[in-house]
Amino acid sequence: GGPALREWVDDASALPGDARLERLSIDYARGGVLEMHVVARDAAAWDRLIAQLERSPDFREVTPGPETRDAEVRSAIRARWAGGAR
Repeated sequence: GGPALREWVDDASALPGDARLERLSIDYARGGVLEMHVVARDAAAWDRLIAQLERSPDFREVTPGPETRDAEVRSAIRARWAGGAR
């Protein structure tokens, strides 16, 4: 966990401008498994967000959950925190 994860959470409001983090839970007992509830403005924004998380060295095992696609895309994303492991 540690400071790097806290910094990322503080920056999570700085996700791509067309996506926002609604809720975050962190399971430290399972090695820093994050569950991020995210809303993206549209499907393209959602795809960019997933690609960004998958490319980031701070996350492993990025697994998008089921999506609801109305005007916005809402979903939960699970990932394992790997920040600071570089």
